[in-house]
Amino acid sequence: MKKSKLTALSGLMCLYLSGCTTITGYPDRSADIDSEIKSLAQYFEPNTETNCRNQTDAVLRRSCRDNIVDGRIRAIDINFNLFQKALFREGVLTNVTADWAVVALNAAGTVTGGAGAKAALAAASGGLVGAKGNLDKEAYFEKTMPAILCQMVAERKKVLARIREGMSLMPLDGYPLSRALIDVEDYYAVGTIPGAISAVTQDAGEKSQNADDKMEIVFNRTAGSISPENLKKVKAINSAIDNLSDEKAISLNDMSPTDDSKLVDAGIVKRGEKNPVLARKYLRVRATFLEPKDIDVWEKALGKQ
Repeated sequence: MKKSKLTALSGLMCLYLSGCTTITGYPDRSADIDSEIKSLAQYFEPNTETNCRNQTDAVLRRSCRDNIVDGRIRAIDINFNLFQKALFREGVLTNVTADWAVVALNAAGTVTGGAGAKAALAAASGGLVGAKGNLDKEAYFEKTMPAILCQMVAERKKVLARIREGMSLMPLDGYPLSRALIDVEDYYAVGTIPGAISAVTQDAGEKSQNADDKMEIVFNRTAGSISPENLKKVKAINSAIDNLSDEKAISLNDMSPTDDSKLVDAGIVKRGEKNPVLARKYLRVRATFLEPKDIDVWEKALGKQ
Protein backbone atom coordinates (compact mmCIF):
# COMPACT_ATOMS: atom_id res chain seq x y z
CA MET A 1 0.00 0.00 0.00
CA LYS A 2 2.77 2.36 0.95
CA LYS A 3 4.66 1.38 -2.17
CA SER A 4 1.67 2.15 -4.37
CA LYS A 5 1.21 5.53 -2.67
CA LEU A 6 4.86 6.32 -3.15
CA THR A 7 4.64 5.32 -6.81
CA ALA A 8 1.58 7.51 -7.30
CA LEU A 9 3.21 10.47 -5.58
CA SER A 10 6.39 9.98 -7.57
CA GLY A 11 4.33 10.00 -10.71
CA LEU A 12 2.60 13.16 -9.52
CA MET A 13 5.95 14.81 -8.88
CA CYS A 14 7.20 13.85 -12.35
CA LEU A 15 3.99 15.23 -13.80
CA TYR A 16 4.60 18.60 -12.21
CA LEU A 17 8.29 18.62 -12.92
CA SER A 18 7.91 17.78 -16.60
CA GLY A 19 4.27 18.07 -17.62
CA CYS A 20 3.85 21.63 -16.36
CA THR A 21 6.10 22.91 -19.06
CA THR A 22 3.25 22.31 -21.50
CA ILE A 23 1.26 25.10 -19.82
CA THR A 24 2.86 28.03 -21.54
CA GLY A 25 0.20 30.71 -21.37
CA TYR A 26 0.57 31.18 -25.14
CA PRO A 27 -1.40 29.34 -27.84
CA ASP A 28 0.50 27.51 -30.56
CA ARG A 29 1.47 29.60 -33.56
CA SER A 30 -0.10 28.77 -36.89
CA ALA A 31 3.07 29.51 -38.85
CA ASP A 32 6.57 28.13 -38.58
CA ILE A 33 8.40 30.93 -36.76
CA ASP A 34 11.89 29.75 -37.77
CA SER A 35 10.92 29.68 -41.43
CA GLU A 36 9.39 33.13 -41.24
CA ILE A 37 12.46 34.60 -39.56
CA LYS A 38 14.66 33.07 -42.26
CA SER A 39 12.46 34.60 -44.96
CA LEU A 40 12.87 38.01 -43.35
CA ALA A 41 16.67 37.78 -43.32
CA GLN A 42 16.80 39.35 -46.79
CA TYR A 43 15.67 42.70 -45.35
CA PHE A 44 18.75 42.82 -43.12
CA GLU A 45 21.27 42.16 -45.87
CA PRO A 46 23.55 45.13 -46.73
CA ASN A 47 23.01 44.63 -50.47
CA THR A 48 19.25 45.01 -50.09
CA GLU A 49 19.72 48.29 -48.28
CA THR A 50 22.33 49.55 -50.78
CA ASN A 51 20.24 48.66 -53.81
CA CYS A 52 17.28 50.51 -52.35
CA ARG A 53 19.30 53.66 -51.73
CA ASN A 54 20.64 53.53 -55.29
CA GLN A 55 17.19 53.18 -56.81
CA THR A 56 16.54 56.18 -59.08
CA ASP A 57 12.82 55.66 -59.61
CA ALA A 58 10.95 57.37 -56.75
CA VAL A 59 8.06 54.89 -56.76
CA LEU A 60 10.40 51.89 -56.59
CA ARG A 61 12.55 53.58 -53.95
CA ARG A 62 9.51 54.17 -51.77
CA SER A 63 8.36 50.59 -52.32
CA CYS A 64 11.70 49.05 -51.36
CA ARG A 65 11.95 51.37 -48.35
CA ASP A 66 8.54 50.25 -47.13
CA ASN A 67 9.39 46.57 -47.72
CA ILE A 68 12.65 46.81 -45.77
CA VAL A 69 11.04 48.68 -42.88
CA ASP A 70 8.03 46.34 -42.73
CA GLY A 71 10.28 43.27 -42.92
CA ARG A 72 12.48 44.45 -40.07
CA ILE A 73 9.50 45.45 -37.94
CA ARG A 74 7.99 42.01 -38.44
CA ALA A 75 11.24 40.33 -37.40
CA ILE A 76 11.45 42.53 -34.30
CA ASP A 77 7.82 41.71 -33.44
CA ILE A 78 8.44 37.96 -33.72
CA ASN A 79 11.48 38.11 -31.47
CA PHE A 80 9.68 40.38 -28.99
CA ASN A 81 6.87 37.83 -28.71
CA LEU A 82 9.41 35.07 -28.13
CA PHE A 83 11.05 37.27 -25.50
CA GLN A 84 7.71 37.74 -23.72
CA LYS A 85 7.12 34.00 -23.83
CA ALA A 86 10.54 33.29 -22.33
CA LEU A 87 9.91 35.79 -19.53
CA PHE A 88 6.60 34.11 -18.76
CA ARG A 89 8.24 30.70 -18.54
CA GLU A 90 11.09 31.95 -16.35
CA GLY A 91 8.99 34.08 -14.06
CA VAL A 92 5.91 31.92 -13.61
CA LEU A 93 6.47 28.26 -14.39
CA THR A 94 9.76 27.93 -12.53
CA ASN A 95 8.17 28.90 -9.23
CA VAL A 96 5.00 26.89 -9.88
CA THR A 97 7.04 23.80 -10.63
CA ALA A 98 9.16 24.28 -7.51
CA ASP A 99 6.05 24.72 -5.33
CA TRP A 100 4.44 21.49 -6.54
CA ALA A 101 7.68 19.52 -6.38
CA VAL A 102 8.06 20.45 -2.71
CA VAL A 103 4.47 19.38 -2.01
CA ALA A 104 5.01 16.04 -3.74
CA LEU A 105 8.28 15.29 -1.96
CA ASN A 106 6.94 16.23 1.46
CA ALA A 107 3.85 14.08 0.90
CA ALA A 108 6.02 11.17 -0.21
CA GLY A 109 8.11 11.53 2.93
CA THR A 110 5.09 11.15 5.18
CA VAL A 111 3.91 7.84 3.64
CA THR A 112 7.28 6.21 3.13
CA GLY A 113 8.16 3.69 5.81
CA GLY A 114 11.95 3.52 5.62
CA ALA A 115 13.94 6.09 7.57
CA GLY A 116 16.54 6.21 4.82
CA ALA A 117 13.94 6.92 2.16
CA LYS A 118 12.36 9.59 4.33
CA ALA A 119 15.71 11.25 4.86
CA ALA A 120 16.50 11.19 1.15
CA LEU A 121 13.12 12.67 0.21
CA ALA A 122 13.41 15.30 2.94
CA ALA A 123 16.85 16.26 1.67
CA ALA A 124 15.52 16.57 -1.87
CA SER A 125 12.63 18.67 -0.63
CA GLY A 126 14.98 20.90 1.32
CA GLY A 127 17.10 21.37 -1.76
CA LEU A 128 14.11 22.48 -3.77
CA VAL A 129 13.00 24.83 -1.01
CA GLY A 130 16.49 26.32 -0.99
CA ALA A 131 16.40 26.70 -4.73
CA LYS A 132 13.00 28.33 -4.58
CA GLY A 133 14.31 30.59 -1.83
CA ASN A 134 16.83 31.91 -4.32
CA LEU A 135 13.99 32.46 -6.76
CA ASP A 136 12.05 34.34 -4.10
CA LYS A 137 14.99 36.71 -3.75
CA GLU A 138 14.20 37.73 -7.30
CA ALA A 139 10.52 38.29 -6.48
CA TYR A 140 10.98 42.03 -6.80
CA PHE A 141 11.98 41.47 -10.41
CA GLU A 142 8.94 39.30 -11.10
CA LYS A 143 6.59 41.89 -9.61
CA THR A 144 8.25 44.68 -11.55
CA MET A 145 8.36 42.80 -14.85
CA PRO A 146 4.65 43.26 -15.74
CA ALA A 147 5.06 47.03 -15.37
CA ILE A 148 8.24 46.96 -17.44
CA LEU A 149 6.49 44.93 -20.14
CA CYS A 150 3.61 47.42 -20.18
CA GLN A 151 6.14 50.20 -20.62
CA MET A 152 7.77 48.30 -23.49
CA VAL A 153 4.43 47.82 -25.26
CA ALA A 154 3.50 51.49 -24.80
CA GLU A 155 6.85 52.76 -26.06
CA ARG A 156 6.78 50.37 -29.03
CA LYS A 157 3.38 51.77 -30.04
CA LYS A 158 4.73 55.32 -29.86
CA VAL A 159 7.70 54.55 -32.09
CA LEU A 160 5.58 52.47 -34.48
CA ALA A 161 3.14 55.37 -34.85
CA ARG A 162 6.10 57.62 -35.67
CA ILE A 163 7.30 55.19 -38.32
CA ARG A 164 3.86 54.80 -39.89
CA GLU A 165 3.36 58.55 -39.93
CA GLY A 166 6.70 59.05 -41.64
CA MET A 167 6.02 56.37 -44.24
CA SER A 168 2.49 57.47 -45.10
CA LEU A 169 2.36 61.23 -44.53
CA MET A 170 5.86 62.53 -45.23
CA PRO A 171 7.43 62.90 -48.70
CA LEU A 172 10.06 60.32 -49.59
CA ASP A 173 12.90 62.84 -49.31
CA GLY A 174 11.62 63.83 -45.88
CA TYR A 175 11.57 60.25 -44.62
CA PRO A 176 14.21 58.29 -46.55
CA LEU A 177 15.32 54.76 -45.75
CA SER A 178 18.21 55.93 -43.58
CA ARG A 179 15.91 57.91 -41.29
CA ALA A 180 13.31 55.15 -41.21
CA LEU A 181 15.95 52.63 -40.11
CA ILE A 182 16.94 54.88 -37.21
CA ASP A 183 13.33 54.75 -36.05
CA VAL A 184 13.24 50.97 -36.57
CA GLU A 185 16.29 50.67 -34.33
CA ASP A 186 14.46 52.75 -31.72
CA TYR A 187 11.51 50.38 -32.12
CA TYR A 188 13.78 47.50 -31.16
CA ALA A 189 15.50 49.39 -28.34
CA VAL A 190 12.31 50.37 -26.50
CA GLY A 191 11.32 46.69 -26.51
CA THR A 192 14.28 45.80 -24.30
CA ILE A 193 14.45 45.87 -20.51
CA PRO A 194 17.14 48.60 -20.44
CA GLY A 195 15.14 50.59 -22.99
CA ALA A 196 11.95 50.36 -20.94
CA ILE A 197 13.76 51.28 -17.72
CA SER A 198 15.34 54.24 -19.49
CA ALA A 199 11.90 55.38 -20.68
CA VAL A 200 10.49 55.06 -17.15
CA THR A 201 13.43 57.01 -15.73
CA GLN A 202 13.07 59.73 -18.35
CA ASP A 203 9.33 59.93 -17.78
CA ALA A 204 9.88 60.21 -14.01
CA GLY A 205 12.45 62.95 -14.56
CA GLU A 206 10.10 64.91 -16.81
CA LYS A 207 7.27 64.58 -14.29
CA SER A 208 9.57 65.71 -11.49
CA GLN A 209 10.65 68.76 -13.49
CA ASN A 210 7.03 69.44 -14.38
CA ALA A 211 6.09 69.34 -10.70
CA ASP A 212 8.95 71.70 -9.85
CA ASP A 213 7.75 74.14 -12.51
CA LYS A 214 4.23 74.06 -11.09
CA MET A 215 5.50 74.65 -7.57
CA GLU A 216 7.59 77.59 -8.74
CA ILE A 217 4.58 79.19 -10.43
CA VAL A 218 2.38 78.69 -7.38
CA PHE A 219 4.85 79.96 -4.79
CA ASN A 220 6.27 82.84 -6.83
CA ARG A 221 2.99 84.73 -7.08
CA THR A 222 3.30 88.37 -6.08
CA ALA A 223 1.53 89.91 -3.11
CA GLY A 224 -0.56 91.97 -5.54
CA SER A 225 -1.97 88.88 -7.25
CA ILE A 226 -3.41 87.56 -3.99
CA SER A 227 -4.57 90.87 -2.59
CA PRO A 228 -8.29 91.09 -1.70
CA GLU A 229 -8.88 93.68 -4.41
CA ASN A 230 -7.24 91.56 -7.12
CA LEU A 231 -8.99 88.37 -5.99
CA LYS A 232 -12.35 90.17 -6.21
CA LYS A 233 -11.60 91.15 -9.81
CA VAL A 234 -10.46 87.60 -10.61
CA LYS A 235 -13.75 86.28 -9.24
CA ALA A 236 -15.66 88.60 -11.57
CA ILE A 237 -13.47 87.45 -14.50
CA ASN A 238 -14.26 83.82 -13.68
CA SER A 239 -17.98 84.61 -13.76
CA ALA A 240 -17.52 86.21 -17.17
CA ILE A 241 -15.64 83.11 -18.36
CA ASP A 242 -18.54 80.90 -17.29
CA ASN A 243 -20.89 83.02 -19.42
CA LEU A 244 -18.78 82.83 -22.58
CA SER A 245 -20.21 81.11 -25.61
CA ASP A 246 -18.58 77.79 -26.48
CA GLU A 247 -16.97 79.27 -29.58
CA LYS A 248 -15.58 82.27 -27.66
CA ALA A 249 -14.24 80.07 -24.84
CA ILE A 250 -12.39 77.82 -27.30
CA SER A 251 -11.02 80.82 -29.21
CA LEU A 252 -9.85 82.63 -26.07
CA ASN A 253 -8.19 79.48 -24.76
CA ASP A 254 -6.22 79.19 -28.01
CA MET A 255 -5.18 82.85 -27.91
CA SER A 256 -4.78 83.91 -24.30
CA PRO A 257 -5.06 87.68 -23.74
CA THR A 258 -1.76 87.59 -21.81
CA ASP A 259 1.39 85.48 -21.90
CA ASP A 260 0.57 82.00 -20.59
CA SER A 261 3.73 80.20 -21.74
CA LYS A 262 4.85 79.28 -18.21
CA LEU A 263 1.48 77.72 -17.43
CA VAL A 264 1.53 75.80 -20.72
CA ASP A 265 5.11 74.60 -20.28
CA ALA A 266 4.31 73.37 -16.77
CA GLY A 267 1.28 71.47 -18.08
CA ILE A 268 -1.15 73.49 -15.96
CA VAL A 269 -3.17 74.65 -18.97
CA LYS A 270 -3.42 73.46 -22.56
CA ARG A 271 -4.05 75.34 -25.76
CA GLY A 272 -5.96 73.88 -28.70
CA GLU A 273 -8.69 72.36 -26.53
CA LYS A 274 -11.87 71.78 -28.57
CA ASN A 275 -14.03 70.87 -25.60
CA PRO A 276 -15.65 74.12 -24.38
CA VAL A 277 -15.96 72.82 -20.83
CA LEU A 278 -12.22 72.17 -20.63
CA ALA A 279 -11.47 75.43 -22.44
CA ARG A 280 -13.37 77.36 -19.73
CA LYS A 281 -11.53 75.36 -17.07
CA TYR A 282 -8.14 76.38 -18.49
CA LEU A 283 -9.28 80.01 -18.75
CA ARG A 284 -10.29 80.01 -15.08
CA VAL A 285 -6.90 78.57 -14.14
CA ARG A 286 -5.18 81.38 -16.07
CA ALA A 287 -7.36 83.91 -14.27
CA THR A 288 -6.25 82.49 -10.92
CA PHE A 289 -2.66 83.49 -11.66
CA LEU A 290 -3.43 86.97 -13.06
CA GLU A 291 -1.33 89.87 -11.87
CA PRO A 292 -2.96 93.29 -11.30
CA LYS A 293 -1.40 94.63 -14.53
CA ASP A 294 -3.19 91.88 -16.53
CA ILE A 295 -6.70 92.47 -15.19
CA ASP A 296 -7.65 95.23 -17.62
CA VAL A 297 -6.45 93.20 -20.62
CA TRP A 298 -8.58 90.24 -19.58
CA GLU A 299 -11.63 92.38 -18.85
CA LYS A 300 -11.45 93.86 -22.36
CA ALA A 301 -10.96 90.44 -23.93
CA LEU A 302 -14.03 89.15 -22.09
CA GLY A 303 -16.11 92.17 -23.07
CA LYS A 304 -16.10 93.67 -19.59
CA GLN A 305 -15.56 97.43 -19.81
